[in-house]
Amino acid sequence: MGSNSNFPNAKKLVQQQIQTALENAGLKKVDVDLDNSSFQLLTIDYATLQSKGSRPDVLQSSTYENSLNTTTSEQFTVDKTTTDTIGWTVTAGLELDEEFNVGLPFFGGSKTTVKLNFGVSTTQTSSIAHKWNYSTTVPVEGHSTVIVTFEVDEDQVDTTFTATFLASADLKVTYKDQKGHDQKFKGTIAQLIEGTQVSGVTLPQSTFQVQAKGSFSGTEAQAFHVSAKNPAGAVRQLASGPSSGVSKVLVAA
Repeated sequence: MGSNSNFPNAKKLVQQQIQTALENAGLKKVDVDLDNSSFQLLTIDYATLQSKGSRPDVLQSSTYENSLNTTTSEQFTVDKTTTDTIGWTVTAGLELDEEFNVGLPFFGGSKTTVKLNFGVSTTQTSSIAHKWNYSTTVPVEGHSTVIVTFEVDEDQVDTTFTATFLASADLKVTYKDQKGHDQKFKGTIAQLIEGTQVSGVTLPQSTFQVQAKGSFSGTEAQAFHVSAKNPAGAVRQLASGPSSGVSKVLVAA
């Protein structure tokens, strides 16, 4: 798996954190060795997911002219697909041996996931396809023209994220205790998290956690609007609604 050599090794970070915590508790000449290590993505937190703005995107516009004296009816039908793109850029990453499933902040949240590599600094993107289907009957009065427009509102989000990982490993710790005696501890990180002590020292779970940081950007179609306008500029709304009712499909990267 590709990684950025400038990013610190996650396993070595945890080793150093355990060593520092034990030394701060009074143990001397601490040496920590981890084996069979792996990492679990605990959380990925975003500074904000509030939109910084919305822009309309016209998907279809149809013009209907009626030269008769009586009102006619026209069928306005929309069958369009739009694609929203989201991307993560890791700026302070970790050298890890695996990719991680990350829930999309939009489009159903954790129900839809993509794999991210937190060891590369290139932007990793995913896309969501929206299928818009709509149909309505439009009355057109005699000797008039009606322009019917279907548009969607696209929100833009630019924010930062912090991903927190928890280590799992077998470990061996050698050290001199508070009385200067050589000691050795063999066990697992899971045991330490559950409260097993090393020479009377309890280590908090944060000792075994590491973090990656970066930026996130994305667009999402939030709502649709259907309007009818005459040549004089008078507009009437025919329909509107959220995008939750449309089909959304994760597009392969």
